[in-house]
Amino acid sequence: QAHFYGNLGSIRTFFGHIIMPKIIASKTAKQLERINKIGYTAVGGDANGLNIYIKATGLRSWVFRFSINGKRCEMGLGLCADISLPEARKLASEARDLVNQGINPIDKRKVAIQETIIKNETKYATHLFKDLALKYIDNKSPEWRNHKVAPQWRETLKTYAFPIIGNKDVKNITVHDIVEVLNPIWLTKNSTATRVRGRMENVIDYAISAGYRSEANPASQKALRAHLPKASKVHTVKHHAALPYDEVPALLNLLYDSTVVSHQALAFTILTAKRSNEIRGACWGEIDFENKIWNIPANRMKNHKPHREPLSPQTILFLKGLLPSLNSPLETDLIFVSPYRGTKLSDMALLEALKHLRPGFTVHGFRSSFRQWSAEQTDYGHHICEMALAHSVLTNVELAYQRSDLLEKRRLLMEDWSDFLFK
Repeated sequence: QAHFYGNLGSIRTFFGHIIMPKIIASKTAKQLERINKIGYTAVGGDANGLNIYIKATGLRSWVFRFSINGKRCEMGLGLCADISLPEARKLASEARDLVNQGINPIDKRKVAIQETIIKNETKYATHLFKDLALKYIDNKSPEWRNHKVAPQWRETLKTYAFPIIGNKDVKNITVHDIVEVLNPIWLTKNSTATRVRGRMENVIDYAISAGYRSEANPASQKALRAHLPKASKVHTVKHHAALPYDEVPALLNLLYDSTVVSHQALAFTILTAKRSNEIRGACWGEIDFENKIWNIPANRMKNHKPHREPLSPQTILFLKGLLPSLNSPLETDLIFVSPYRGTKLSDMALLEALKHLRPGFTVHGFRSSFRQWSAEQTDYGHHICEMALAHSVLTNVELAYQRSDLLEKRRLLMEDWSDFLFK
């Protein structure tokens, strides 16, 4: 019996060493310095898995040893000469937390290294302003309704910006570079300079969003505030020269019975107070003779919204007078067809026609003539007169409740305008 119980104690001790993990006392930095044994030595304590590895050459490094998915792995943490014991303990602890989550810390580190490489490649790659500007224009062109916008962007940047910053890496462009671009034209061509500044700002914003530049945009108004005078202080807005409204009826009288297409288009411009682009693209299919409405599509409106233009009886008669003259050999629905090209009139056709009749005034100025007349000679509300010009005068809150285009009220205004023109 004594023999049995004695052997049982030995068995307990034997199985105890197998079942219970061996606890290694934590070693201090000084103790680790005294170790010269080639191979692995566990650091112990709470640094479970952390080892110091000594090569035959005497080179010492930290190694984290772990098991995941039944596989033994080792991950180097760095040289002992570069990383202290507390730092090594921290790195091992972070790696151990990943293992406990079922994540291989070696794989995670490979991903992090790859991301750093890509980031550095992006950071140190050369991205010229010229290349990014052309790419930005190509990206944005589909959303610009006017086909002239993209060529204008290219031309202004090519003329003013590219000679100074075109071949500069976008991350190296400074406020002084932007000032060098703008200085020659800021006082003499302020409208152009303002557009160039805005376009440079958009391109550099694009570079920042793509990760090609980390610093603030040097072309922003805030960045340039201390370097350039305020545009409003050096540039006087030049309004379109408008014929005084009391002289417009006499001009319409010259245009009304003309067989010249540009004259007819000018007459329609005066009668409706619409923009040149809206007039030149007018089609017969847009005219509702029965309800006396001209339905202008959104793609020709400046605010990109469809517009219903009420037509006065005089305007309807004017349009009906043009119907018999539509004998163009080309199949077109245009009301005003260029006799030279068989397409719509150019944007200069109306201006050239006006120059011969009343030099010094602009086609767009007829809208001002109409607005001046409506303010001085009628009692219509401000918003009615502005809506007649297709201007947006309501706030977002007001628009949420006022959804009507006030067609009939505008009809009365346009009929009064026609009565004034034909008095």
